[in-house]
Amino acid sequence: MDISVRNSVLELSKTIENSPVYEEYSKLRDEIRSNPELKIALDEYKAIQTSVELKELRGQEVSDEERTRLDECYSKVSLSELSLRFIESEKKVVLMLSEVYKLLEKNIDIDMDFFDKL
Repeated sequence: MDISVRNSVLELSKTIENSPVYEEYSKLRDEIRSNPELKIALDEYKAIQTSVELKELRGQEVSDEERTRLDECYSKVSLSELSLRFIESEKKVVLMLSEVYKLLEKNIDIDMDFFDKL
């Protein structure tokens, strides 16, 4: 990788890491990690949620069993105010990173149209 690009990425990483959005996420993530039961429940919820979302994006059928399992996991996770705050915080970080990617894509002429077909 070109050294100037690498340095810019490292600088951007530090800027993101020091942003209020990421700092809140990091604080909540550390709290979640200190509660093993909650961490396991959140990991299970996120794994099932990701699996369901990928199936939906691919046009595949999501079974009633999978939807029920997702609902059950969410019900379990939603009992904790901490986990709800963490999920919301994580969404904000993902949105921020998505916006960074979109800006890069917009300002660098790279043909990424094939992603629309995934």
